[in-house]
Amino acid sequence: MPFRNVFSRSRSSANDNNNAKHRYQSNNPFRRSSAQPPSDPPIDAPPPYNSDTPPSLLQRLPTFRSTAVPDPYAPLRRFDTVFLIDDSGSMSGSNWIQTSAALSTIVPVCTTHDADGVDIHFLNSRLSGLQITSSDQVLNLFERVTPSGTTPTGARLNTLLQTYLNAFRRNQGIKPLNIICITDGEPSDPGKLERAIVKAAKELDGLKAAERQVGVQFFQVGSDEGATEALEELDNSLVEEHGVRDMVDTVSWKQMNGGGGLSGDGILKAVMGAVDKTLDRKRRLH
Repeated sequence: MPFRNVFSRSRSSANDNNNAKHRYQSNNPFRRSSAQPPSDPPIDAPPPYNSDTPPSLLQRLPTFRSTAVPDPYAPLRRFDTVFLIDDSGSMSGSNWIQTSAALSTIVPVCTTHDADGVDIHFLNSRLSGLQITSSDQVLNLFERVTPSGTTPTGARLNTLLQTYLNAFRRNQGIKPLNIICITDGEPSDPGKLERAIVKAAKELDGLKAAERQVGVQFFQVGSDEGATEALEELDNSLVEEHGVRDMVDTVSWKQMNGGGGLSGDGILKAVMGAVDKTLDRKRRLH
């Protein structure tokens, strides 16, 4: 009897210990249990996607619109560009190399906006490059021309201007003309040069042509002071002395890269100065 009582108490104590162990285990937050915890209240599934009713979160997000960068050379599409290159004897050497390198850089930019390409003429050589579209064509053309002779800028420019004016009289819907003359010295026919420009300006006024129907830009390569003075006089005096439209612009070697020499970028600025009066004014201020 005492034995059964002792056994009964021991068994009861074991049960108590087991119950306590189970209570501890059930309260232990770190215990892994195969029993599933009580499930949370059910969550409604998201509504099906409907392109007509975007989620409210997307409606609250700000929208960003890409802004296209304007093309600064887009106006070139409206003009035909012609280069008139001084090939007199003084252009031999570094001036010839600078000029060909600069044109080979800028021509692809011009032709990107004008599929017709550009025309390149020389003061002395009768060889011309028509509808030039690549750097290789520019370099090949310059290799075929040997600088020699004088600087007949007036005679050659007059031919180009009158050829265009004859075409303009027949069809006033043709593209405006932009002539870029690159030279290293004073013209050997300054009187002809002035008369050619004044005559063309008066004819354009008589035809009531647009202000920038024809533009002529003189670009100096080299540092000849006499050439600088002659070109600046053309730029500043023709309008006042003859009362004609302003169709001439000049860039001296001092204005080009701070006197650092001819460059494709400088030529492009001259071209855009003729095409876009706003750029021209900005260039003069700087």
